[in-house]
Amino acid sequence: MSAPDLDTLLAMRGHVHVAHHVPGRIRLRIAPTLVKNAWRVDRNRIEQALRSIRGIGGVRVNPAAGSVVVEYLPSRVAPETWDVLLNGDTDAARASLEALLGLPQAPASDHSIHADFRRPSDKETT
Repeated sequence: MSAPDLDTLLAMRGHVHVAHHVPGRIRLRIAPTLVKNAWRVDRNRIEQALRSIRGIGGVRVNPAAGSVVVEYLPSRVAPETWDVLLNGDTDAARASLEALLGLPQAPASDHSIHADFRRPSDKETT
């Protein structure tokens, strides 16, 4: 997975929430704000990025329902990791994702976020 893929997944966090979760399977609901801009997001790229995480077996995207189902091994991806990935601060989420991918962790100052998908809490105030 490349840095832009990481940034895309991280930037989408503010537009995704957990609809249902049992260890080994999580259904994510995609907010209308992201669905509205779906032409900017390559579905195959997102599926491939999620599948590149060791411990994730299946990924099913349902654009009509606005959901993504991820099947994973709880022994590889601890269930509580999802909370950090989706709700933790950007640096904690990035570090967790990089660790899951086995990537070297970059200094926090090297991270960029795609402006189109930033959460309001991530945007700079002027």
